[in-house]
Amino acid sequence: MRMSGRTNRKGGDSMLNRMSRTVVCIGIAVALWTGNIARAGEKYEICAGAFGSVTYQLSFAVSEILKQAAPRYELLPVETSGAAASVIKGAAKPDRMLMAYGALTFRMASQGKPPFPKAYPNLKVLGFATRNVQTLITYDPGIKTLADLKGKRIGMSVRPSVCGMDHWNIISKGIEDGGKTTPSYMNWSALQSSLMDGAIDVAALGVSSTPSGSWMPLSMYAELVASKGVPYFLNIDASCIERAAQESGLPYVPVIMPQGAISENVPDRDITAWEERIGIMAFAEMSEELTYRCV
Repeated sequence: MRMSGRTNRKGGDSMLNRMSRTVVCIGIAVALWTGNIARAGEKYEICAGAFGSVTYQLSFAVSEILKQAAPRYELLPVETSGAAASVIKGAAKPDRMLMAYGALTFRMASQGKPPFPKAYPNLKVLGFATRNVQTLITYDPGIKTLADLKGKRIGMSVRPSVCGMDHWNIISKGIEDGGKTTPSYMNWSALQSSLMDGAIDVAALGVSSTPSGSWMPLSMYAELVASKGVPYFLNIDASCIERAAQESGLPYVPVIMPQGAISENVPDRDITAWEERIGIMAFAEMSEELTYRCV
């Protein structure tokens, strides 16, 4: 009988152990399941602008850095037609979307200037990462100044972008033909192919510049050089930049790109261009922890 009692106790202990292990397993499974739900809820998007643009490159870089610095967040770059479209798209999900932008875009969006349908006062700047210098390039030996662009085929980036609006606003001041010369608006890949096959005579080209002093053209530049050689960089007269700034009320900032800034003797002389600061912005509804991680 005593043996039977010990056997019963052992059997009871064994059952308790099995029950304990079952409870532990269930607890682990629940923890993993809820953890997966939490991780799934940490997905965000960053409106990146046109593919191949400086803002798109910045968005991709931030998403990759965040994978290492804060792996609980997944940041997906989303292509838009330009910085203005990024703000409008981001406003639809202000707590789930970041935006790569230029300082001009932030100012126009905050004040509700065209092309924005209204003001977005709850935008906040997270930080600046680089500056985008707007230039013009050509392979036409007859084009040396902005005045030579009269009647020429000019390629600008998509219309809702800073390049499509503000860059053309500045350049047109140097053409002065009563608006007869108008640009063609296209994405960066189309600009590249159009300049390569001669469908356009001159094209906009963004060149990013960092505090370290390096100058890096958009990726389309390398393919242009490989296919057709080094293009000619046009000088954008400071007077055109100043006139456009006065008319628009926007701060277009002239900048000197020094000779040899991009590569040896490219450009072949100091040229005047204009710049805007590029960075990341968000709406006030965005997670403070995520915005902190981004900066």
